[in-house]
Amino acid sequence: MDTEPQTDRGIKSADRVFDIIELLFENGEMTTSELTEELDLVTSTVHEYLKTCEQREYVTKNPDGSYMLSLKFLDVGEIARQSNPVYNTAKQPLARIADETGEVAWLYTEEHGYAVPLDVEKGQRGVQVVGRIGNRKPMHHISAGKAMLAEMPRERVEAIIDRHGLPGSTGNTVTDRESLFEALETIRDRGYALNDGEEVEGIRAVGMAIVTDDEIQGALSVSGPSNRVRGERLTQELPEILSGAVNEVELKLTYE
Repeated sequence: MDTEPQTDRGIKSADRVFDIIELLFENGEMTTSELTEELDLVTSTVHEYLKTCEQREYVTKNPDGSYMLSLKFLDVGEIARQSNPVYNTAKQPLARIADETGEVAWLYTEEHGYAVPLDVEKGQRGVQVVGRIGNRKPMHHISAGKAMLAEMPRERVEAIIDRHGLPGSTGNTVTDRESLFEALETIRDRGYALNDGEEVEGIRAVGMAIVTDDEIQGALSVSGPSNRVRGERLTQELPEILSGAVNEVELKLTYE
């Protein structure tokens, strides 16, 4: 009986296909020779992988012979997003946060130890300086991610740190393990997380986790320029608005 050779990550041929997909994701467009060099494989093997991906309509071949990811991923991604219960439940509360605060409101979930933005709404004064739907982020960089980490058992947080590390984004990012656990304890005590220029300098954010039956469903956050998001607005007004929205989402997820 034939069996596929395996690596530590699984079936080798499937692993190679995803290597190609991730290279195209990172670089936009690549030729067969460029992929061959990156993957350290013979050209004929890479060509066969590309041919299969093209036949399954996950990559497209450009007139110049280079390859890129196809829009089929857009369809797949949208189905994945809509399949997440918190996405549909939080749409109206998210829009109200943006409208009431005038800033940018985000909905995140956690997947594979990353904070993944599912939706965003921009208020009249909103400044969206970074991020896009689906762009995975280190959880300790952002208020929504830290809010979710604070709801996890220490063992789970330790596992995430072991897997992804604690990379810095700005000089304000917490990059020390014990300092992060101290910050998470503070978040649990006050009920919300803060991001004080930890992802982007000059931007502050408040985040709060969405939890039902001890299961983390996601988190809501609101962000804006530090000259507007400060003082009582940072520590009282925005947390109160988020709390109302989070409570609404949790009740809907539980009873509807």
